[in-house]
Amino acid sequence: MVLAVEGWNDFFLATAGAAAALAGLLFVAISINVKEIVAYAWLPARAVATVTLLVGALVMASVALMPDLSDRSLGVLLLAVAVVIWAITTSLRIRWWGKIEESPSPELATLLLDQAATLPGVVGAVMLVAGSTNGLYVVAAGILVSFAVAVINAWVLLVEILR
Repeated sequence: MVLAVEGWNDFFLATAGAAAALAGLLFVAISINVKEIVAYAWLPARAVATVTLLVGALVMASVALMPDLSDRSLGVLLLAVAVVIWAITTSLRIRWWGKIEESPSPELATLLLDQAATLPGVVGAVMLVAGSTNGLYVVAAGILVSFAVAVINAWVLLVEILR
């Protein structure tokens, strides 16, 4: 039996390393600007969402590197991680919806970026559970979008708040 993850080892190894490095850099960025971040009611939630995206990408890549998982087992584990990531980021956005007056970022745009980063993981994992190995492509896309969204958020946390 050929497992879905065969041939994906290098991708998931690289994304795990990238996610860990980006999460470390994000912690540095947050610690440098912690006074400025906590001065705005909405920025700590954005920082938590960003850390969640990067740690989620790290965990998903690490799960995909676990040896000898069946496609279905991999899908179930990825689904559990993806749902937690989606729930955390979405609940943070909903919690602050309509309460963010000083944010330069439109609330809907920020919510949609989070959804674009998290929902592919959920959909791809469900595809794996259902037997479609193409779900790994969707999971991979979600991880890459998570990186892009995290970099945008890190820019806000590091540079934009100083303007």
